[in-house]
Amino acid sequence: MKCRIVIVAALMLIFTMSSSAETPSPHRLLCTISTVSNFKDNNFGENKRALDSWFEGQARRVFIVDRITGEISGKLISNKSLQIQLIDNGNKDGQSVKILSTVKPAYAATGYMHAMYFEILLYADDNEKPFILVDGGNVLTGTCV
Repeated sequence: MKCRIVIVAALMLIFTMSSSAETPSPHRLLCTISTVSNFKDNNFGENKRALDSWFEGQARRVFIVDRITGEISGKLISNKSLQIQLIDNGNKDGQSVKILSTVKPAYAATGYMHAMYFEILLYADDNEKPFILVDGGNVLTGTCV
């Protein structure tokens, strides 16, 4: 019986932690991708083929950005395995959130290089703040709340 209580308590803790990871707050922004362009298509603007190939459902279009740590996490977009440099955490007085993520030095030593740049106009007048994310040869745009 004691073991069952411990298991139930552990599951409740895991559920609480995982649900709070998807919850926006003043320093955690929920972002939704609306357009994808890439070098292969030589087309910068809304590209239906790129959108269809990237997304199998709405869950893959959303991700969370933490303005304090610079961490970007979602089913499709993530910088957790990269070295994160929070350039600016933004403010409503004219500074946008700027995050540069690059390959960690251990991987760079193997010759593998990758960079991701994210910027959101936090000072935009609308509740939905526009963003741009450059990930390798892909350019994604959308909004965050």
